[in-house]
Amino acid sequence: MGKADPKGARLVRYSQSWKRVVVGPLTWNDRRAQRARERAEKLAVRLWGSWDRMLWDVAPNWKFHLLRTLYCGREYDGIVNAAEHDLEFYGGVQFALDQAWQAHDQKTTEFERTYPRLRY
Repeated sequence: MGKADPKGARLVRYSQSWKRVVVGPLTWNDRRAQRARERAEKLAVRLWGSWDRMLWDVAPNWKFHLLRTLYCGREYDGIVNAAEHDLEFYGGVQFALDQAWQAHDQKTTEFERTYPRLRY
């Protein structure tokens, strides 16, 4: 060790992209993420029955698996209602959510093809 490396010094890395590291889609630091966390708690009770059942069913990577549903905008209520309705017909919540998103994407694609200049 030389004079440039003092003993017991703490190494600190400075970066201009710290916001990208600290505030991302899988952290709870901004308002949008806090809304997603509230949605996750309500979604767990509404579709699975409890938070523990959701964690058991979706696994530890639940944030990743439910990312699109938790962070979506106006279509959230429609997607959750469709998934809740389809639970009677499909085997699991994740499959019902995937089917609801697939139907939403098809409707959006059809709308954009029919009315190319109108976007909502």
